[in-house]
Amino acid sequence: MARRDIEPVLVINDGSLPGLLASLMAGDTGAVTAWVPLGGDVAAARRQAEALGYADIIDSDDTGETSAVLLAACREAASRGLSRVIWPVFYGSDLDAIQESVERAALVSRLAALDRLGGGLVGVEGHLSPEVEYPFADLGILELAELAVDLDVPEGLARTGSELEAAIAGVRQAWASEAVTPAAGAA
Repeated sequence: MARRDIEPVLVINDGSLPGLLASLMAGDTGAVTAWVPLGGDVAAARRQAEALGYADIIDSDDTGETSAVLLAACREAASRGLSRVIWPVFYGSDLDAIQESVERAALVSRLAALDRLGGGLVGVEGHLSPEVEYPFADLGILELAELAVDLDVPEGLARTGSELEAAIAGVRQAWASEAVTPAAGAA
């Protein structure tokens, strides 16, 4: 898989593990602007920013339905000249929720583009409209846990629930036992 050039990105980060993973996967945490939605864990996002050297952290006070919050994130990204907004939602095998997030991301991206073209995004002339990406939409708890272990996410840096903590511990234990298991056929 070809690696895309590292470019600055806005990550919607409520202080949770998916937000942290999205920031780490951006390629260079120094290129990450963390956008903390209203109700997000600002303290956790700030700890991540300090530990990983994010470019900036924005404590948003935007409220509303999911689409309105996504559009506000797009407006912030556009005002900074950022072409990507990472929305780290995850739904596992809930196909309806996955489809809804795919459609919502496409519609909000298009609405942001129309706002920019029609002058609705004040002060962002000349910038591309950001695209909303959703890299974890079809992942479940186990896949997020595996990704966290694979990326060696420091413990305590992100807000997690007990189910996710248990999954991470299980993955660490399974991977540790695989590492010490002798190869098949070895004497």
